Amino acid sequence: MAETADSENSKTTNNKPVDLDQKMKKADYGLRRFSLRKYLTPYVTACISFSLLIIFHLIWAAIFGTDMGGQPQAILNINWVSPTIVQTFDPDANIDLQTLNARTEPSDLPRITASGNSKIIHLSDEMADALPDSFATTGKLLRAPLEDVVQFSKYGKLPKIGVLGAKPAEVYARPTPAFDGRPRIAIMITGLGIHHQATKKAIDTLPGEITFGFSPYGEGLQDWINRARENGHEVILQTPMEPFDFPDNDPGPSTLLADGDPDLNMSRFKWVMSRITGYIGITNFMGAKFTSKAKAISPILSELKKRGLYYVENGVLHRSKVSELSKNINLGFAKVDVIIDDKKTIANIENSLERIEKIAASTGMAFAIGSNLPATVEHIKQWVKTLEAKGFQLVPVSAKVKHDLKTDISTIDN
Repeated sequence: MAETADSENSKTTNNKPVDLDQKMKKADYGLRRFSLRKYLTPYVTACISFSLLIIFHLIWAAIFGTDMGGQPQAILNINWVSPTIVQTFDPDANIDLQTLNARTEPSDLPRITASGNSKIIHLSDEMADALPDSFATTGKLLRAPLEDVVQFSKYGKLPKIGVLGAKPAEVYARPTPAFDGRPRIAIMITGLGIHHQATKKAIDTLPGEITFGFSPYGEGLQDWINRARENGHEVILQTPMEPFDFPDNDPGPSTLLADGDPDLNMSRFKWVMSRITGYIGITNFMGAKFTSKAKAISPILSELKKRGLYYVENGVLHRSKVSELSKNINLGFAKVDVIIDDKKTIANIENSLERIEKIAASTGMAFAIGSNLPATVEHIKQWVKTLEAKGFQLVPVSAKVKHDLKTDISTIDN
């Protein structure tokens, strides 16, 4: 026993003390799997990510890129149908090969040549002179809204003057036909958008030169607006205004009040304007009292001027201040000459149409308004078919506004 103890003591004395914790750490490290955490520092990770991004873009450019190096490109989609060539063979004719090839390869097809990395498309005179799809080629007005003349607000989409000066009254108007010396007649039918069948009949049966006034209270109004524009009709928005016998005679919600708070009236007006897009201006719905007070109507006219819109007076309003105030700010304005169906009788409608012709013949331009009643629409539909033979020219209401605006300006200049 003494010998054994001495042996143990000699081992402890001759050898250094053993650090068991260190030996266990080394053994545990040897059992661990290899990990990248030791090597993937934030700097190394960022470098690897950036390199992979560059490699990805190089591969993408090689597969999907073009040789234009990011230069602007114009892509022309030509839907050109080659004319059918009927080649007859005459065994007795003496035709050389060059002449035969010229017959089988018409010259009115586009040719494509190369200049460096670019391709040049050569169009024939026939193709170059062809017009793109436009009102002149299709008879359709563009669908609304047009992005350049739309302002997004808390009320919805409002008209505005575009950054390059484009005005809704101009871009949404039906193009005015060239003046050919004949007396002109402009017609507006109001009350569209309320009764679907009557609205559909007016849009589908009346000629595109007739302007439509839409109520702000209908359902699915924008669909009706674009349907009308596709048929060539320009559109005007009816705006409810206070009559003298209000509220017994009520134009409806959001009526502009003659003695109302100006801010409230403007808020209501913006709500009305936001109901549809694609109109060239507004027309009063009732409003004899409202239009008779300059303090009430002036802010509305100034707002129209600011937004590039017209004002069309619907009805004979003897106390209206709109005509005078519009001239002061050079606002496009048109005043009605004849109300076609102020009395709801066939005789009155026919007499009104005759009066329109007399006014146009004597003054060169007449403007009439009618409601969307079946009898009115039917009589107008038949009547306009006779205008060409009688020597009259049917024009949209915007033509009447431009005519009067030009006349007012020339009068001021003189």
